[in-house]
Amino acid sequence: MDMSKYKALFVTETTEHLQSINTNLVLLEQNPAHTEAIHSLFRSAHSIKGMAASMGFDVIRDLAHALEDLMDDFRQGRRAVNREATDLLFQGLDLLEGLVKEAAADKPFTISIEALLAKIQTHRQVPAPAPAPAAPAAAGGSAEDIPDLSGDEFGMGEAKPAESPTAPEPAAPAAGPTGDYTLRVVISRQAAAPSVRGLILFKRVGELGQVVSSRPSLEQVKQNQFLDDPAGPAVELDLATAAGREDVLKVLNSLAEVHSFEIFERRGQAPAPAPAPAEEKAAPEPGHDPFAAAQPLPQTVRVQTRILDQFINAVGEMILVKSELRELAKRHPTPGLDQGLDRLERLVRDFHDLVMSIRLMPLESVVARLPRTVRDLAHDQNKQVRFEIKGQEIELDRAILEQLGDPLLHLLRNAVSHGIEPPEERRRAGKEPTGAIVMRAYRERDMVLLEVRDDGRGMDPFQLKEVAIEKQLLKPEAAEAMSDDDAYQLIFLPGFSTAREVGLVSGRGVGMDVVRSAVEGIGGFVSLTSAVSKGSTITLHLPRTISIINVLLVRLNREVFALPISKVLKTVEILEHQIRKSQKQHYYLDRQELIPMHDLRRFLNLPEENHRRAPYPALVVEVQKRKMALLVDEFVGQEEAFIRPLGKPLERISGLSGVTMLGDGRIVFVLDTLGLM
Repeated sequence: MDMSKYKALFVTETTEHLQSINTNLVLLEQNPAHTEAIHSLFRSAHSIKGMAASMGFDVIRDLAHALEDLMDDFRQGRRAVNREATDLLFQGLDLLEGLVKEAAADKPFTISIEALLAKIQTHRQVPAPAPAPAAPAAAGGSAEDIPDLSGDEFGMGEAKPAESPTAPEPAAPAAGPTGDYTLRVVISRQAAAPSVRGLILFKRVGELGQVVSSRPSLEQVKQNQFLDDPAGPAVELDLATAAGREDVLKVLNSLAEVHSFEIFERRGQAPAPAPAPAEEKAAPEPGHDPFAAAQPLPQTVRVQTRILDQFINAVGEMILVKSELRELAKRHPTPGLDQGLDRLERLVRDFHDLVMSIRLMPLESVVARLPRTVRDLAHDQNKQVRFEIKGQEIELDRAILEQLGDPLLHLLRNAVSHGIEPPEERRRAGKEPTGAIVMRAYRERDMVLLEVRDDGRGMDPFQLKEVAIEKQLLKPEAAEAMSDDDAYQLIFLPGFSTAREVGLVSGRGVGMDVVRSAVEGIGGFVSLTSAVSKGSTITLHLPRTISIINVLLVRLNREVFALPISKVLKTVEILEHQIRKSQKQHYYLDRQELIPMHDLRRFLNLPEENHRRAPYPALVVEVQKRKMALLVDEFVGQEEAFIRPLGKPLERISGLSGVTMLGDGRIVFVLDTLGLM
């Protein structure tokens, strides 16, 4: 059977299993007695081995098999988890990831596994005291396992020699159901590999007992031959088992890409058809379907990100058309048109919410590999670090998540390299030898805040100023007048680094500059707090989405500009008695708080064509935790806007984050308040 067409499925599912191995290895290293992590590691390695064997990727199969053997030693209690074993498993994981990437790119395998296989073999031959037996492995495993193609894997008795694919085994005529249950499973028509799903079905059901007969046979399923069913390819199995109906339901519910399944219980009946006892239910009437209790399963499909982007573009065009129709209705009132537009607006909003819910992805998809990164960095620097992630279920737009990988990596490198002290230094400071790094995500209004906090040595504002002067990034007189909060911002300057030597992790002065540039590029900003010997907290303030947002329209001279409403604290009209002046700076007095006033036209280098009179329209915004009132000529209104990225050379202009079109056809620039300052 040609398995090449299933390569995309293999790569996707193997990548998921590799991520699971990575996560569970970190857990196991922190807690060697973590039984569930051991079982999960074994199942993932076994699944990868089976999938690679099915695809003919022998080198991946052999490496996964060696890792599976090592994990099985933990699972069966033959060997205790130690540092040497986990290092071998991490090395194997790295090699597997490289091999899968080569398979995905249709490249010949160039990565050698022989040296690692020899290390694993040597490690397993070293005598080790047998620890207490581990808890028995849970039956079953991952619903995505692709099984080995041998008969005994499916509860079908002894393995039979492989038959010629040109002469498949015909389905044996059944004299009558001979098992405790008859199962009929219909595979989804959208399944990328029905035969693989069929093989998984045989294996999972076979783990409950013995499949005494099937229609079609196992060999026919391997060759993609199924029973016809209007809903999709179908398989009927007769199962002999001591398991209860709930156990059978649990297994069937764990199967992916299944349209529906049916269970017909035959416990207490003879192998051949026989009259039902009087106390049992009467036999089904002619024409009655004994499998009437079909149970449809929730369906999930894999969708290419390109298609999701097209959905967003389509929603954006619908929003634009809706705005155009609304403008047309204002100029040419028509009975009933407003009601229709109101209904259209509700439908478009619902459609937008649905599309965004599809595009939103949990933060976990980005941060899942970070515990491994922290672990490796700490080991390389002989430091002890405990890393914790909170709020990884928080969802963000996929386009934003794609930009977070490098910033988060830089933050963690800095926390381990510059923040957390060596164990001896921490003891002298009265701290525990193990440092703590916590990454926490939470929502605040329309933003998602992602903070990285450590309990390390913190930042010394005086030292930061000295380094900036030494690297000629700051003049001494400017440093004298600089506050501590301003001194903390020096770490975001290009070329700034407190490391005295250039190494693999730090010293080149590009880390925090990359963080700020990436976050500001997606419409967010970075804030920082620190205290000497107590640690530092760096917070990324992120929008949930950057495609379709609510904007506030303002006029400056004869031009209209838009600002994301999430960036505006409030709009005000400032009266003369609310204005104070100090050292050539005007302030807006708002409930005993003095807020600096600035003309937005000056930030955009626009001419002052007219002189404003009170009351002065103004936007109160917060930039880097500092409030300011931005004066405008007029508030134009509020709209839902589809933001398009700026092309060259406009993308280089600071203060502009995108462009949108109004319903009357006007092109409007979207302002980035942080980039203006």
